[in-house]
Formats: sequence, C-alpha cells, structure tokens
Amino acid sequence: MPFGLHRRLIQSATYLTVLRNPVDRAISDYYFSISSPLHPDYRALKKLTLNEFIQATPNNNIQTKLLAGQITGYDFLAGECTPEMLTAAVENLRNRFAFVGLTERFEESLALAKHLFGWKIRRYVSFRVTRGRPLKDSIPLATRELIAEHNAFDVALYGHAVELFEEIAAQHRKHMPDEIQAIRLAKEVGVTESFFYRAASTALKAFVGLNSAAQMH
Repeated sequence: MPFGLHRRLIQSATYLTVLRNPVDRAISDYYFSISSPLHPDYRALKKLTLNEFIQATPNNNIQTKLLAGQITGYDFLAGECTPEMLTAAVENLRNRFAFVGLTERFEESLALAKHLFGWKIRRYVSFRVTRGRPLKDSIPLATRELIAEHNAFDVALYGHAVELFEEIAAQHRKHMPDEIQAIRLAKEVGVTESFFYRAASTALKAFVGLNSAAQMH
C-alpha cells in the first residue's frame, strides 16, 4: 500500500515500515515469481532469465514509489521513478514514520519495535518463503550491479533507512539486549505450532495471489 492512507482517515495514523536491500528484494521477487504457478504472469516470467526479468519489469524502485505515495491509480508500482519521488520518500521516512526496520536485521528490528510500542510477542516463527532461491552473494556481480542500476533510487533510499534505523537503535541501545532475548525466546516454538504458522502463511499468500490475478484479468 502506498503512503497516503492518512489523508482518507478521520483519526490519526501511525506509519511503520520494514525496508529490504533492493538487490536482494529483486532477486527474491524473480525466484518467487517463477516458482509460484499462482502468480498471474508465471508462464511468461518462467521463460526469462534473472537479467531479462530485471530489464523487462517496470516494477523497479518500488520501495521509493510506495513511500513517496505520488503515483495514483491501481498499478502504482509501474511507471517511472524520479528524483522528486526519492526526495519525498526520504522526507516521509524521517518525518511521518514512527518506525523504520530492516529485513536484513529483522530480529533486531522486531525487538526495537517491541520496545517502542510495548508489543507483547509470545510466539514468533521465521521461515523462508521461496525454496531453492540462491543467496544474493552467489549471484554474479554483473547481475547484482544491473539490479542496483535499475533500482538506483531504492538503493539510495535503503541507505537512508539504514542510517535512520541506526539512529533509533542507538537511542534505545540499553534496552536492546533484553528485547532481543525476549524475541529469541518467543521464536522457540514446537513443531506443531511452527507447522500451523507456515500453513496459515502459505494459505494467505495463495489467497492474495489469486485475488491479484482476478483483479488484473
């Protein structure tokens, strides 16, 4: 959902976000798309290499587009991203978001959010969504550079997000060890519970995929 929902609400809104390394996000997007038959463009994307996928998709710099909130209409992930959007996204991050986390430091991000908002996290399960996708560092350097080039605004935005996360984490450093320990204890769930959470997540993603396909076609 793009930034701007607060304009349609009567009550005040609190924005939270978790950003992902743009190169890793693009790699994950590709491998998820070609491994999920429920994806609306599965057959077409299955024929593309990662390089071809990156060069062909208009859905680049999507984190900047979402956080800028300047693209109207249903297909707000496509289209051109501009320096003005990056400026707006950075300003929104710093002035409108109560919390900015990082996927690559998710456990630390969750612990920080738990402390900031007083969340009670009794159970926490972490698992990879796309099986068999290679790690970012195993992708050829030329391909990673291509991804970074096509997502240059997101790369810049992610740099700002890391700085902002570090600033907030530093302000609450003394509380972090206990909060991280609490998150790790919450993560220690049994096999049955873990299976339940995985199944529920898979079902939800399947529903979202089918709903998106129905709306697009």
